[in-house]
Amino acid sequence: MQADLMCSIKDILFPAAVQSIFGAAFLHCHGTTQLQKAFFAFEEGFELAASPVPHVFQPSFCKARQTLLQAFRCARMPHPKI
Repeated sequence: MQADLMCSIKDILFPAAVQSIFGAAFLHCHGTTQLQKAFFAFEEGFELAASPVPHVFQPSFCKARQTLLQAFRCARMPHPKI
């Protein structure tokens, strides 16, 4: 029950937080589900990644980090005017 409640809270708060920080276009462009999955995988692996353990032993952390970095890079690129 507690885990379900926490997942529900994350599902509600994550899109609202991302939209308020980065804007609705960022969230729409990259997809809530993909960003949320990457963010929480990154967060879960962050403590171990900050240790001397090589990142090669944390493939889910590395993949999540790449997903988030790519989203941030795309957001910084100027979009062509239509």
